[in-house]
Amino acid sequence: MRAARPFIIVLAALAAGALTLVLPAAAQEEQESASTRYARDSRDLESRIIVQDERYLRGAQRLLVTPELLQGFEPDYVEFYLDGELAAIDSEPPFEATFDLGPTTGRHSILIIATRETVIRRPAGAVAAREPEAEPEETFEIRIANPADDSYVLGRTPIMVEAELEAGVELEAVQVFVDGELVGTITGEPWQLVHDFGRGLDGHTIRVDAFDSTGRRATASVTTAPLERSDYYIEANVVVLEVTVTDEHGRLAGGLTRDDFEVFEDGAEREIRYFSAEERPLWVAVLVDTSGSMRGSKIRRSVFAAQQFIRQLKQADNALIVTFGPDVQELSEFTSDFEALISAAGAIEVEPRAMTPLNQAIYETLDRFEDRIGRRAMIVISDGADTASRVGPDEVHEAARQADVRVYSIGIREIGIGGGLGELDDPAAVLLRGLADVTGGDSYFPTSTGEFLDIFATIAEELRSQYSIGYVPPPLTNDRWREVEVRVKRGGLRARTREGYYPEER
Repeated sequence: MRAARPFIIVLAALAAGALTLVLPAAAQEEQESASTRYARDSRDLESRIIVQDERYLRGAQRLLVTPELLQGFEPDYVEFYLDGELAAIDSEPPFEATFDLGPTTGRHSILIIATRETVIRRPAGAVAAREPEAEPEETFEIRIANPADDSYVLGRTPIMVEAELEAGVELEAVQVFVDGELVGTITGEPWQLVHDFGRGLDGHTIRVDAFDSTGRRATASVTTAPLERSDYYIEANVVVLEVTVTDEHGRLAGGLTRDDFEVFEDGAEREIRYFSAEERPLWVAVLVDTSGSMRGSKIRRSVFAAQQFIRQLKQADNALIVTFGPDVQELSEFTSDFEALISAAGAIEVEPRAMTPLNQAIYETLDRFEDRIGRRAMIVISDGADTASRVGPDEVHEAARQADVRVYSIGIREIGIGGGLGELDDPAAVLLRGLADVTGGDSYFPTSTGEFLDIFATIAEELRSQYSIGYVPPPLTNDRWREVEVRVKRGGLRARTREGYYPEER
């Protein structure tokens, strides 16, 4: 069995001072219990947070406290917290702990606290009365700027904190609790933490405990609204739109807020109840035409570009490569093992006599996105019209309308040769453009190798830069197609998203 790769987090050690105030509840209880045991003596604890981190992890992870992390501090023991829970204590150097996080990649918070203990003996016969410790006064203002009270939250949402402090006093740490559970501690600007609220129906209680450099504490909380049920449908299935915003030159526009957008369903404006500009995990399928006409430079460029695109993905993302011609074949299930996927892509070959089941490949791959939470996209690379599918373009178009998957199409031909795929009346071009329009994607017809490779970088950047906007739709009265439009209030900007949805998809 392969040994677990050491996972060593190197962060700057925090100063001592008021750090005992930011210990998780379990650590605070342990200290209080120990103080009781030393009723005749007193115990001085000096604790330091030496690691505070959040990242996507899976499998066996070894956490090792190096001398560089301790910076001369000599603890009696080190506590390891995983996702807000005390998971291990080590009292012998080198201080370490090993966790098995399972085969599935997930976002985990890691907190490591080093503590040194000094017992001060009292003279015999001394009075051992233990003075109750006074609670620090809440003498500064703290508030949760996002999310707001009575708002809806879905998926990855930033929890943003603002504080008002007098001159010379600084905010040192903010503990964030969701529904009573510690989900992370913030120790610097920006004072925010991204939490995944999932796609459930319940409202949530968000509380923050903040500590300043003088040892004072302040608390604030908000309660988000539960999404209501009705007799006909569940309002919790908020219509969520992934929106790309570009300027008049086609460049991505960042820095927008909820107030910059307007959303309309069937021409009527709807209130925006959910907004996020944070990155979300990507689910991307790359479809590569391997029919006979793709031989030579076409297939080589296509495979290379697909590999370069996959190299840009992050650990939380998942990808799938599908080839079509003569059959539709998946190189694997959706996976985050990108090196294996890149290697498999390198073995793709053209079938010399194969025809092009373009429609079939798109139709079957759309099904693979069912129940995948995150931003979902399909990139289709082909050089010609469909010649071998069991489904027609109308069926593919209808499936795309229902799937909520962005389709990006790249129509290629021999570099330097005009005509062919890309002409306005070409059947394949009509299909690919139509799929891009209805799903909020885009279609490209490059005429040079450099342009072809740049397209993949453009798509990757776009998927990372989208805005997530959600609204509660009107009551369900029928299952007809509902048209959706997103507008940007700022001049010179254009929003692109899917054209609509069927109510039953929710």
